[in-house]
Amino acid sequence: MAESSSQHAGSNQPLYLPLLESHVIRLLHLEPGAPDDPVVLRLALVELEHAPDYEAISYVWGSPTITKRITCNGRPLDVTVNLHAALVRLRYPDQDRTLWADAVCINQGHVRERSHHVAFMNIIYRYAKDVLVCMGRDPDGGAKDVVALIDEHKTRTSGHTPVSQMPIISPDDPLLDDPRWKSLAVLLERPWFSRAWVLQEVGMGEDPKVFYGDSVFSYRDLMQVERWIERCASNLQTRHGISFLSIHIGWEYWTPDWRSHSPWPEYTLLDFLGQARGLSCREPKDHIYAFLGHPLAQLEDGSGPIIQPDYEKDTRAVYQETATILFKDSGLRTLSSVEHDYSTIAEDFPSWVFRGNVELVQNALGVWRGYYFRASASVVVEPPTPTEENNLGLRAIIVDVVSKTYQFSTTSEDLESPSELRSRQPGDHQPVSLDRVWHDIHSDETPCKYPSDERLKAFSLTLCAGLTNYERAEDDFAVHWANFVAYWRLRLQCTSTSPSLEGLEEGEKKGDEERFWLDMSLSGEGRSFLITQRGYYCLGPWIAEPGDLCCVLLGANVPFVLRKTDKENHYRLVGETYIHGLMRGEVLDTMEENGYTEDSVIIC
Repeated sequence: MAESSSQHAGSNQPLYLPLLESHVIRLLHLEPGAPDDPVVLRLALVELEHAPDYEAISYVWGSPTITKRITCNGRPLDVTVNLHAALVRLRYPDQDRTLWADAVCINQGHVRERSHHVAFMNIIYRYAKDVLVCMGRDPDGGAKDVVALIDEHKTRTSGHTPVSQMPIISPDDPLLDDPRWKSLAVLLERPWFSRAWVLQEVGMGEDPKVFYGDSVFSYRDLMQVERWIERCASNLQTRHGISFLSIHIGWEYWTPDWRSHSPWPEYTLLDFLGQARGLSCREPKDHIYAFLGHPLAQLEDGSGPIIQPDYEKDTRAVYQETATILFKDSGLRTLSSVEHDYSTIAEDFPSWVFRGNVELVQNALGVWRGYYFRASASVVVEPPTPTEENNLGLRAIIVDVVSKTYQFSTTSEDLESPSELRSRQPGDHQPVSLDRVWHDIHSDETPCKYPSDERLKAFSLTLCAGLTNYERAEDDFAVHWANFVAYWRLRLQCTSTSPSLEGLEEGEKKGDEERFWLDMSLSGEGRSFLITQRGYYCLGPWIAEPGDLCCVLLGANVPFVLRKTDKENHYRLVGETYIHGLMRGEVLDTMEENGYTEDSVIIC
């Protein structure tokens, strides 16, 4: 039935009547037309569980101030340019098409209705016959190349399931030089991939279809290509500028059986929310609400999400409610999901609360349990409970004081890629943080905790937090070292007229400079290289500063940086850190030798 039988042109009735109870939704009937015809819609109310077949649209809203006029229920309605383009692209020439699009099917001006619908948005997409992903125009004319690459990849992967069974492509494989990969890079730069809500939209679909220019292809097939690039052909990322967020392949499915599809079925809600910080949304609360449809964020009895969406609630209250849930589920791993910028660390708000809208680093070291880090060895503690003052009481071993900091940018400005280095003349290069670290670790005035013949080893491993392709770099240190030497020799040759290559002798095997750069970027972007008073090398929080304390919180897998407050034993949590040589319980093994003591700390 129509939303209102009297809603015709000139009617004084509102376009929307509030939908605040049960699963009653609006569907839109898109009338047929040619590409240049006006867009005409009719809205109808249906009970979701008894709805006719419909397709749900996934798209990027775009600017709310730049609109185009359509007709809805016989009256004018302004919609964003992107939604207008999607409706034109999806419209049939000779018959109606029944769709669901959030901007029209939810009264966006009614806060309570928005809150109510967000609570079961996952069901709306799950019940859809198809999910239609509208990527917009094809800016470089490469959509057909993308389709061809996807089809060729399906042939290549035949008989190889999962992708981990496939061979890693060598750096000199001609497949890496295929110019069509640049068209894939252009597609993956589309704004759609950076938006928070789209994960749920495609995650609930059985086989979402991507509309890109004039081409249509399977979203699932595209994800298979991304998964293969990350695991087997990472050099494509540097050579062709292919960039994508791993969350799309790690959280591709949102159905109840998502673990059977996931490369990492052991993931928890903390893993999910931590990886999702890099996604954007207009409403800060949506950094939580956009992910409540995933099974990990649903109540066990199936009655709805663990947090009831409420757009009238204060954003910080939403974050604190979420943090309390995460602590109960994941304990001290939750602290590794906390990041701060200069403004949030200064706020009168608990520093231990996970904030979905602060995202600086690519990789939270202490969240995923698959990493080798065990800074507090086998110590196990109960999940901390916030006090009435919203503080956390913990046991800690203070390791050292930060002496020097070298801040890396949240992009590759400091950690230049091999291709960027090759494009520069040495005389034009301006020293960046990475160059200053290199200079200072060679200075006799800079303390060094490590033997002189292991100084560069410690430096190389610290830059990538001891990881290569998510595995422990020291398990095949010869390969890591060859990759580091290849990158650093290139860096020195391209940034200095008379580079010193002492200690960087090439071995029998030529290293892969692109692999080291990827490892360094994954761990280093958005962090700072730290040197402590005792000479430890650390990869720590972006906002760390001299005088901050490096410590091991008992029960946590990685060390942390704390900042003193005016109140005794009260500290602000600055963030997690990698401390070379102290990531596998060494602090507890050498407490007496190094004069360490266990203390009570209060994180406020």
